[in-house]
Amino acid sequence: TTYGTGSEQGAGAISRSIQRGYLRGIVEGVNDVNAPSKLKALGVEVQSIRSSAEADYKELIHVEAILAGGKSVSIAGTVLGKAQSPRIVSINGRTLEFIPEGKLLLIENQDQPGIIGALGTILSKEKVNIANMALSRTGGTNAFAVYQLDSAPSATTLAEIQKNSAIVRVQLIDA
Repeated sequence: TTYGTGSEQGAGAISRSIQRGYLRGIVEGVNDVNAPSKLKALGVEVQSIRSSAEADYKELIHVEAILAGGKSVSIAGTVLGKAQSPRIVSINGRTLEFIPEGKLLLIENQDQPGIIGALGTILSKEKVNIANMALSRTGGTNAFAVYQLDSAPSATTLAEIQKNSAIVRVQLIDA
């Protein structure tokens, strides 16, 4: 769903770009032109919605995927300022803000003291620097964070992070 005054301009191009990004790493030779047909061949239905409803940002793109079994995942983004700097502003309904670039470590954990410190200690053993981080928590028992890293941690380091009993989920993304 696209929100804002510019949602009518280029909504098709935005939709195709999102579709291409979704297929990246799944299908070879995908581009903005063939992404819709490749998704259709995989049995993926796409709906592109333009909304004039008011949102928290002047322009906002919200993408939701309904997975097998009915589980949904979502992400929302916008651009800020004259430079049109991209920002992710929500993941699965959790509000946070970060620039979608580089090595991103997504972690969901029990909301308790010491998690960020423990993560920093584990990453520092491999000389992985945290360049930036965005934190989000809701009224529940879990917190969610996105860490922008200067380099990718090894599979061993990711496994060590996951061993912490307070860690629910760990995912590394190369944006």
